[in-house]
Amino acid sequence: MTLIQNYAITYAALGLKILPLGVEAKQPHKSLAPRGLHSATDDIEAITEWFKRQPKINIGIACKPSNLVVLDVDLRNGGTTDGLTKTRRIRTGNGWHYYYYASSEMSFPGKYREGVDIKWNGYVVAAPSVHPSGSIYQVDDMTEIRPISDLVGV
Repeated sequence: MTLIQNYAITYAALGLKILPLGVEAKQPHKSLAPRGLHSATDDIEAITEWFKRQPKINIGIACKPSNLVVLDVDLRNGGTTDGLTKTRRIRTGNGWHYYYYASSEMSFPGKYREGVDIKWNGYVVAAPSVHPSGSIYQVDDMTEIRPISDLVGV
């Protein structure tokens, strides 16, 4: 079993809905995810089958179906981590993803502040996927995923 497959199965066991993405890509894999975001699942057998068919895929997490809201801090666009509470954090190609749990009945704007987007209705690329630049998405802080209510101002 590859490292990325192990992560995908671990995420699914936590109830997160996993989406197969293209090899070193951010977009859903065309043949493994024919319904795009709606192909996300926590079915371990289905996930195992994806990796049998294409072992080098990236993986994503469908946010809302997983009750996960992600703050996407983009350093290139002036994003900072100032004021963000300690939670599970993923190092991306251009900054960080901060993971928070939220009820699927909640709604969020697309932007938290300048340089910090809120990912909720779509998906995020998950560690240890390979960014198109060649860098690896890495878990930077293994802190337990906190509820979004712990974040001041939300």
